[in-house]
Amino acid sequence: MFRNGHVQMGGEIRASSRFASPTASSIDPRYHLSATTTVRHTLVFTIAHPQWPATLIKRNTVFLATVFVSAFGAQLAFDTTSDKIWDSINKGRQWKDIKHRYLNNEEE
Repeated sequence: MFRNGHVQMGGEIRASSRFASPTASSIDPRYHLSATTTVRHTLVFTIAHPQWPATLIKRNTVFLATVFVSAFGAQLAFDTTSDKIWDSINKGRQWKDIKHRYLNNEEE
């Protein structure tokens, strides 16, 4: 391996990457990876596979806390959303909407 992270293969120097396969490029010229392609592939891989999940799963206590907090937040969001949808569908038919018709002002 050379200074700049490049590898010499078959008389040419290519950028090394843990994602690039040196045997594939020597077998088939279509798999030739230039430095630009390798950098682009590395960026796509980094975006597609972020490192923060590994941070949350490193210790069991952090993982369990993440699961419980996520479940609580998801339940809260689901309940709030489903209640708003139910109220909008049944507007005017629920007790909170019609109780003023049946109760006297003194009873409220």
